[in-house]
Amino acid sequence: MDPAPIRRWNPGFIALRWRHLFWGLPLLGLLVGLVVHFLPMIRNTATGVVQIRPPSLSFSTADVVHAVQTDDILALTGIRTDLANRWNLKGKEGSPCAEKLRRSVSAKPIPGTALVVISVSGRSRAESELIWHALVTALQEHFEGLRSVHDRSKLDQLEAAVKRQKADVDSKREALSQANKTETLLYYPNGAVQDPNSQFNTLKADFEASQKLLEQLQIKEISEKMQCRMMESEVMIIHEVPGTPAPLTLWDTLRPLVLHSSIGVGAGMVLAVVLAYLLELLFPRKAPTL
Repeated sequence: MDPAPIRRWNPGFIALRWRHLFWGLPLLGLLVGLVVHFLPMIRNTATGVVQIRPPSLSFSTADVVHAVQTDDILALTGIRTDLANRWNLKGKEGSPCAEKLRRSVSAKPIPGTALVVISVSGRSRAESELIWHALVTALQEHFEGLRSVHDRSKLDQLEAAVKRQKADVDSKREALSQANKTETLLYYPNGAVQDPNSQFNTLKADFEASQKLLEQLQIKEISEKMQCRMMESEVMIIHEVPGTPAPLTLWDTLRPLVLHSSIGVGAGMVLAVVLAYLLELLFPRKAPTL
């Protein structure tokens, strides 16, 4: 009769018996982490960092991320880089170029900043960089167009408000002039004064308030025009172009490598523990025979 198997759950015994798991799987996890870290670097991917120049309306990182995936931006990028010929997509219905380009482009905001990382994966590194620059140029034109429309609309509203207020001031000035001609006076020994309760004083107060409002609107109009001239520079700032990474510190460079490696080793250790106990359950040691 075969002796009954002996299962020993002591961690030291498990680690000793299945020791190959405890060095093999963490090593495998480390290799996987390194592959995950370095794979984007050897792929044909162009990555850069952009930012909307403040103050540019209320554009946010979410607006940039959304714009990158819009058909208009992608189609314009495809036309400027002749992707239909490059990817043999001519003659197909719809917008196959934009659809394929959408799968090759990604945009992610950097948490806690106003920066957006834009990546493009093409058939070659040179093609990816070409598409990246065309895409960012299209984004630049898109946001400049939105800003121009907004600025023109705001200026038109201010100019219309100033024009209406000028008409109101002229009307009240005329009414004040007419009232001044017919105003009754109260005579005192030291001279004539106007009745403080008369219509003239009421019209004068209205005229002064209207004139003050006109001055405020004119100042606001001048300020808006000056701000528009100051913001004539490009809406989008390019902080980093493909091929020229610029980490702030050495730790910024090493942190992703350490993170991916640590995750790989940790996952390997957890998997080693689970497999070791599972194998001990399935393949216990036989009891020694006497």
